[in-house]
Amino acid sequence: MVFANANNRKVHKALRNLVVACFLGEGDIFLHSGKSRIVFCFDRSKASFIKNFIVENNLEQAVEIDMNKQQFMIKEHPIVFDCYSKWYDGPHKIYYDKMVTYESIIISLILFGKRKLESLTFYTSFDKKYLPTVAYGLESRLGIPLVAARDSIKIYDTSQLFLDAIQRLGLIECTEIAHFLTSKESKVLSESIDKMSIIGGRLHEIS
Repeated sequence: MVFANANNRKVHKALRNLVVACFLGEGDIFLHSGKSRIVFCFDRSKASFIKNFIVENNLEQAVEIDMNKQQFMIKEHPIVFDCYSKWYDGPHKIYYDKMVTYESIIISLILFGKRKLESLTFYTSFDKKYLPTVAYGLESRLGIPLVAARDSIKIYDTSQLFLDAIQRLGLIECTEIAHFLTSKESKVLSESIDKMSIIGGRLHEIS
């Protein structure tokens, strides 16, 4: 299936980042009748981000969203197949560093991350033996320490994650990253960013 705007570079970039984000997290490939599709279940709190991201990037024809089942699917597309060929070794998902971008990591954190007491915990369906490699690859792009756990990766410096995001990403992504901040972190950041007029205006929009 090739959706409208197939030659639109922005649409293709957004779709590729979304596909990689799914593979980094708990999204997996499903093959049926020779067609490859990516499916994952999402928390209801992520519904607003998903809808906004899809509309902003003109991806309506590339995906299906079942709000009742809280299920998200990326339809068959050459980009899906290209990513699948590099991220899977038979039935096993493997880490392919060359396709990972800053944007795809943030999208994945938003879709599959949960705020715990001391960290942002990012859940993934990689075999645990790959998690140290995944954590190292993501850390090199984010520029902040990541820790591999049993079935997840933990980020403790969520404040720096947010500060970097508001300088590099759009409003819908930054709004979601802001939701991962604790009240204390938000207060400290607000006081610091108020002194920086350009970024301060962006934070005001988000809050």
